[in-house]
Amino acid sequence: MILAGGRLERYKQFDKTIRAMALLDDDVKLVITGNGTEESNLAQLAARSGLKNRVTLTGQLSVPELRRWQRTAKVLVTLSCRRRSDSP
Repeated sequence: MILAGGRLERYKQFDKTIRAMALLDDDVKLVITGNGTEESNLAQLAARSGLKNRVTLTGQLSVPELRRWQRTAKVLVTLSCRRRSDSP
């Protein structure tokens, strides 16, 4: 299981993490924790990419819940690149 988390905003590049799932074995799952403006878009991307059953968006978690996911994960992914075009 791969874990990625944080604010679900464009600059966090969760879309790239979802797209990369297509390159991995079918038994690999991705759990994305957090909430933000991109939550709906990420869910739609997973569905359009045929990855709906392999990608879970949990929403905002309590600290104990997040720690449980962190202990369970085999891999932690974090991508973040703030560009001028991403700034408010």
